[in-house]
Amino acid sequence: MLAVAMYSCKKEESLEPEIDGGKIAGTYDFVGIEAKTEADQTIIFDAENTARSITVSHYFSKNNGGTYTFGADKFVATDITYAVDTLMYNRTYWNGELDFEESAPFSFTLPPTSNSATYRLAGTDSIYLTGSPVNVPGSPPAPTGPMGNRYSWAGDTLVIKFEFDNTVSSNEDGIRSTMVQKAYVTTKLKKRL
Repeated sequence: MLAVAMYSCKKEESLEPEIDGGKIAGTYDFVGIEAKTEADQTIIFDAENTARSITVSHYFSKNNGGTYTFGADKFVATDITYAVDTLMYNRTYWNGELDFEESAPFSFTLPPTSNSATYRLAGTDSIYLTGSPVNVPGSPPAPTGPMGNRYSWAGDTLVIKFEFDNTVSSNEDGIRSTMVQKAYVTTKLKKRL
């Protein structure tokens, strides 16, 4: 009876697609991205005068196309394309008081783009990518070294979540400026079974 039960469990496991745990090798169709971006700039003119500008966006890509192929330690992106048609929102402050708010249209189309990078898995939910899996408009440049991300599965769709930020400071003629850019991106790739 125990042998039959073990055989039955093995058979059920073998019917599962090869995408559980850390097994992500294969070819995927690019489904799209969701991105939240923020640029926060502060300029200190002197002890009494400070300006701050915060610009944010939150969008979902459309007209998505292209494929990703994951090997043992490298992925290849082929003809990745998408479009963004959204609004960016800005709030500007002077000495801590809201000066004005505005929104502006933001449109972007990524022409078919191909590239490749290395990756490695850590545990069952972390993936380290060298570079960003997709170009994200309105966000800071992706780091060039390995970048830790989370991944999960939604059926046959691989969901990769990554975030990165960049801070640039300057001090010219006593005027100090700091720009902090952040991006939170979710990329979805549907596995070809």
